[in-house]
Amino acid sequence: MFDVIHSYKSDHMFFGAVEPEGDHTVYLSAYGRLASVLLEKYMGDQREDNEEVFSKWDKSVQKAASQIGFSATHEIEDGHIYINSFQNGIGMPEEEETGAQKGGE
Repeated sequence: MFDVIHSYKSDHMFFGAVEPEGDHTVYLSAYGRLASVLLEKYMGDQREDNEEVFSKWDKSVQKAASQIGFSATHEIEDGHIYINSFQNGIGMPEEEETGAQKGGE
């Protein structure tokens, strides 16, 4: 499905980065205990008992893989799952990044 290139889990948060079949990184984050557990299962391809929820996330990951600047939020019982793809990896359009660099000289 995709290659997990980074993940971090705490008690109520889970962060991960994947490289699907697109040409850029997709970032996933979960806030809330259940949301964190589910995202960890999703990224570990442990789909049993959660196929309906995970199929919605699959669609968002596919869109994020094909669209730089994509952002989706999925509500979970105790929190949220965020799926994003950022231009240049920092979430700033190239024009704004260039302007910020010029202003910082």
